[in-house]
Parts: sequence; structure tokens; C-alpha cells
Amino acid sequence: MTDDPLRPIRKVLVVGLPVSEAFAAFTDHMGVWWPLRTHSLEHDRARECILECKEGGALFETADDAPPQTWARVTNWTPPKRLALSWAPGDLVDNPTEVTILFDPLGERRSRIELIHAGWRSAQLDRYVVYQRGWDAVLVRGFQVYALELGKAGQIGQAG
Repeated sequence: MTDDPLRPIRKVLVVGLPVSEAFAAFTDHMGVWWPLRTHSLEHDRARECILECKEGGALFETADDAPPQTWARVTNWTPPKRLALSWAPGDLVDNPTEVTILFDPLGERRSRIELIHAGWRSAQLDRYVVYQRGWDAVLVRGFQVYALELGKAGQIGQAG
């Protein structure tokens, strides 16, 4: 059996925030909007996810009575246009994949966000299917809801 690559997972959403605010909300406030109970390594024990906002920085979770667990490393930090991560949480630690998030302005008060999760091999098909659905939940129930709250409040820092 060969280990042919699978197509990248692609997810797109539009939020009612200028691109600089969308990027800041996504990166600086990830611990606010990320659905830890359903999308973390420790689930109910998870307390926070933190993104170190710089190239080489880590994305990790903290949990009750457990050491921090790294999910990814920042491989490209280009605010407010691009964030790229070498993605290797839990069972992907030995076979990291690449997550790239692109931020494009759609006028003054809207932004298009595209997530591309690439580097999947056919041997990872089960995880690939889980991530197809998982990114929908993270982006829609997590980030898009948070961005909607921010848009209603008028600026970052007034929501939640």
C-alpha cells in the first residue's frame, strides 16, 4: 500500500470585521473562542489554549493537573495576512501536518478567512475525516460566533 497524499482540507468563512481585527481576534484571543471541551487533548480538564504570536512560537493547551501540551509551532507569522502552523497534537506528533490560515479583506468591515490543512497521507485517513468535521466546529461554533460578538460590540475587547 502506498502512502499517497490526500487533498488538503479547506474551510472558508466570512466575518464582519476588518482584516486586522479578524487576524487579532483569531490569534491574540484564541483562548477565548477555541472550543476546548470538545477540541483539545484533555477535554473537560483543559483550561486554556495559548498561541505565542511570533514565528517559532507554540500553540498549546493547559489543563488541570497536567503539563502543558503543544499542538503546533508557528512556521509563518505575517500579520494581518497569514498564520501557518506545523500541526502535531496528540497522535499527530510523529507525523505533523501543515495548517495555514489566510486573511483577506472584503471591503472595510468584512474579511474572508481560509484555513488550509495540508500534508495528510493516506495512512492518516481516519484522522483526516475527524479533522474535516472538527475544523467546521472550531471555525463556526468557535471563531465565527466570537467574531459575530465582536462585530456587534464594534471592536475587540468589548465582547464576551
